[in-house]
Amino acid sequence: MLKFILIFLNIFINIKNFFHFGDKMIYAFGHKNPDTDSIISAIAVSKLKEGVIPARIGDINPETRFVLDSFKLPDPKIIVNSAENKYWLVDHNSEEQTIDGLDEDQILGIIDHHKFSRSVTKALNIHTEPLGCNCTILAKMLFAESINVDKNLAGAMLGAIMSDTVIFRSSTTTDEDKEVAGKLAEIAGIEDIEKFGFEVKRMACNLKSFNPEYEVEKDFKKFETGGINYGVGQIETVCLEDVQEAKSMVMEVLENKMEKENLHFIILMVTDIMKKGTELWVTGAPDFVEEAFGKLENDALWVDGMMSRKKQVIPQIDRVIENAVNV
Repeated sequence: MLKFILIFLNIFINIKNFFHFGDKMIYAFGHKNPDTDSIISAIAVSKLKEGVIPARIGDINPETRFVLDSFKLPDPKIIVNSAENKYWLVDHNSEEQTIDGLDEDQILGIIDHHKFSRSVTKALNIHTEPLGCNCTILAKMLFAESINVDKNLAGAMLGAIMSDTVIFRSSTTTDEDKEVAGKLAEIAGIEDIEKFGFEVKRMACNLKSFNPEYEVEKDFKKFETGGINYGVGQIETVCLEDVQEAKSMVMEVLENKMEKENLHFIILMVTDIMKKGTELWVTGAPDFVEEAFGKLENDALWVDGMMSRKKQVIPQIDRVIENAVNV
């Protein structure tokens, strides 16, 4: 009898250590002001890595709420500080975008599709690919490991891909994103991928729930080039005219943010998925923006075909700044 008790205790200890890294929990979470890709990526990692708990470091937006509810997935646990736990970082790698107080020794790994900007001093499990969506990477990893992706997770991951690639209209979209989306749609039983994508993106159109502070912050990143600090945010919509009705409120938020964070200027990309272009809303130092893209009228400028901050805004702005400071 004692032998069986000892065996049971040994199994229990091993399971406890495996799932909780000793007394520490293991969480996966995406960036601050999480979007659908960040939230669903955390859930996908919990499927890929046993013992990992999906988490988030911000509120769930209406689009993500639609995806979670549509596929009956529970909300990831919200965490407010790094404590003494261990973490997988998904859909981000920069210190600015992660949870406050996170120490490098707490990071077990990073799975991301953005430019790698974190300085590391030790070997980490790092998986990055230049794809349009982080869930594309995770779906590939799940498929490669022959891990079962059920109908609900497949549908949610498809929702993340359609969101991050702007229904395949973003210039960051790759053939792999489309291929993986097709596989996920087949599992989820979704026949019309584009129609589903519009249903996902349409969730941000309700002005009754439009929060200008949230909309500015949810996809906002800061940059520094030649001593010039600036920020670029993006709102993706299928209803540009509705968002334009809130412009005055949004511009006030941008002006306050620019002053508070000591930025030289801010660009907000209001991207119209249907029209395949972006209206730039600008506060502060308009010369750089006008040199890169053209004349502003009422602090705004429409740029046909512009969908990607990473490929179509930042390189042009950095080039203009570098030319100006090197004169």
